[in-house]
Amino acid sequence: MTDFFTRKKNELQIKLNEVQQNAVMQTDGPLLLLACPGSGKTTTMIMRIGYLIEEKHVNPKRIKAITFSRASARDMTERFKRFFPRHPPVDFSTIHSLAFTITRTYLQKTGDAFELIEGGGKGKQAITKSMLLKRFYKETLRDDCTEDELASLSTFVSNVKNRMIPFNEWEKVPAPFDKAGSIALKYEQFKSKTKGHLLLDFDDMLSIAEQALRVDEQLAEQYRTRYDYILTDESQDTSLVQHRIVEHLV
Repeated sequence: MTDFFTRKKNELQIKLNEVQQNAVMQTDGPLLLLACPGSGKTTTMIMRIGYLIEEKHVNPKRIKAITFSRASARDMTERFKRFFPRHPPVDFSTIHSLAFTITRTYLQKTGDAFELIEGGGKGKQAITKSMLLKRFYKETLRDDCTEDELASLSTFVSNVKNRMIPFNEWEKVPAPFDKAGSIALKYEQFKSKTKGHLLLDFDDMLSIAEQALRVDEQLAEQYRTRYDYILTDESQDTSLVQHRIVEHLV
């Protein structure tokens, strides 16, 4: 029987170098693949998944691949289908999609209803993140915010959440303009003011998922035991809270 790399070279015209081959075959314990853009990290990752299935006989359902944009998730799904058309699909998703699944499970357990206020979704949202930030900007600074200020404020809120900075430190974090920390706090307090009903933006999905995996051992075990292998693409783009979610899972 020809070896895995020879078969794939013949089938796909893909030839991996020695370092890439070593990365594919390193299937026990943690592995960091560090290389410059365009050097074939994602291809190596897809080949590693195929190696796990064909050579290590791992069930594709026991493999989770995480990336950080929907475009990347689609690209990896399509590449896997092209490289390994005979195998069942592997679970490729964005970190936000994974976090949303964990958050939804956790909030069902706690009995909290939730409403997404970012991303559009189906129908027209009664409340949006932008609407709330504009309202609290005006309440705080007695003026209307510009589109640039709104964008910088939204980025500020996302940044402090992704860095897992405690609420009581938000007003001390360097901000794009005066009182941005106070506005961000008002925004957060409003979203949870109705008991049993939360307003969530995209970053809340990450924060709540991390919290769920940290404090609910039963739920954490449920997700930890779902997969035997977890691979993340473009890990350099991982924020602290995203990295913590992956840490909890492994």
